[in-house]
Amino acid sequence: MKTVELGAYLMEERKTIENLSLKLRNICNDWGLDDSKIAAFVSDGGANIKGAIKSEFGDGKHISCFGHVIINIGQRLIEVNITPPASESQNQVSDLPADENDAIDNLEDLITDHTEQSSLRELLSKVKQIVTFFRQSERATTELLKLQKDKPENSRLKLIQEVRTRWNSCFEMVDRFIVLADHASKVLLQVKMDKSSKAKPPNMITADLVKTERKLSLAATVANINAQDEILAIQGPESQKTNDDNYDIWSYFDNTVSCSSNLADSDEAGGLPIQLRQYLTRPAVNRTQNPNPFTVWESMKYEYPYLWNVAKKYLPTVATSVPCERLFSHAGLIANQLRSRLSPQHINELIFLRSIGEEMWFS
Repeated sequence: MKTVELGAYLMEERKTIENLSLKLRNICNDWGLDDSKIAAFVSDGGANIKGAIKSEFGDGKHISCFGHVIINIGQRLIEVNITPPASESQNQVSDLPADENDAIDNLEDLITDHTEQSSLRELLSKVKQIVTFFRQSERATTELLKLQKDKPENSRLKLIQEVRTRWNSCFEMVDRFIVLADHASKVLLQVKMDKSSKAKPPNMITADLVKTERKLSLAATVANINAQDEILAIQGPESQKTNDDNYDIWSYFDNTVSCSSNLADSDEAGGLPIQLRQYLTRPAVNRTQNPNPFTVWESMKYEYPYLWNVAKKYLPTVATSVPCERLFSHAGLIANQLRSRLSPQHINELIFLRSIGEEMWFS
């Protein structure tokens, strides 16, 4: 399977549903892509981009990014950053269903005890205040590095600030704070005792407190997730949960498949096509022993030729929009300050040529 980047297109207009719909259609026309060649669009939770895809190509063409769904669920459960980002709050329209938000909106009813989540929110707020102070104070940062003088200069660490739009940045902030908590407390105490300093450092919290609160809040969050099947967005009426500590989403999926009722291997008027019915009655393929679905379907393409064509079309669809997020980094490497006179068209061409592999160049 090969991935090609078509480009990063400039939009000077407001990113409304109408403008995005027109831009998407123009891109497809430029590349000669009709609707029959498009299996799906994967996007984040922005109401504008979802509305543009659904209004221009139909509801069945849109898939919500699974990564954004998981991140939003975690944030809602611990009540951290529950205000949706700007990209997910523009052009709110009531007649367009928000796929990933359908599960997220129900989380308020699923959480019965907010004590642990509120405690974690307050803890993260305090950690962020301390990190912000160090990021804004050159003196505090310098003293923090001096306390690590026993390490090589390139191994000395600084505190990491959380970035709202960067996944896992909150975890990285807390993880780095635990490592540097002892040094940070010494610096804050030193700044407080210095009467000549006008800086007002925040109150320090201990690393042990952060570790304890993180474990308690994480345990409460995981308990809430495991307690409600609705969060998984996969409903299996005959599936049964297990009390295994290693239970996760894939375990839920495997359990649902194993408990699903088999359809009769016979054709009926108005029923499922015979190939699909026969495929559904087959024993489920072991997911761990056959991690590549294309390999499995390659061995079954002569047995189920029609289903093989469907599998070739839809299986390459990625579950997340991460490749699109990486595209912004690629564009930034190309359109840097030393190449500021590149036109948008040239940038698109360079991005496309960069994504082509050697086998496509010389074939």
